[in-house]
Amino acid sequence: MAGMSLNGVLFYASASVADSRGTEQMKTAAWLLFTLSPFAILEPLAYLNETAEYLRAFDWSYLGLALVIALLSHRRQRKSFYYAGLVNSGVAFWMIADRYKWFDKSAWAIVLVVAGLVVLVAGFGLDARERRRQRPGA
Repeated sequence: MAGMSLNGVLFYASASVADSRGTEQMKTAAWLLFTLSPFAILEPLAYLNETAEYLRAFDWSYLGLALVIALLSHRRQRKSFYYAGLVNSGVAFWMIADRYKWFDKSAWAIVLVVAGLVVLVAGFGLDARERRRQRPGA
């Protein structure tokens, strides 16, 4: 499983090199590697979390890495990074809630909705700031 995650990192590094220094045909392959890399990095971690053979802190590190991948989508302008981060964040939240038995508590749902609203408002704020920054003459 760790090998697949390391392959995902290698996919990303190879794609970066091919995209910056390669021919047009290599750039097409780089796009495919960029698309596959976040999934190759995160999916083995999801499987390892599903087995529940590791410390609970590993669940949180999986969630953190999924969020980092989603945030990288802004820098790299890759939808696959955003989707991989978003989907894997949801899976990580599900696994964490299941492992800690939070589904039986109504406070979990309230915290999740509030956190989602905070992230949504923050996203709107960041988008508005980005639009103001890109506007000519602003």
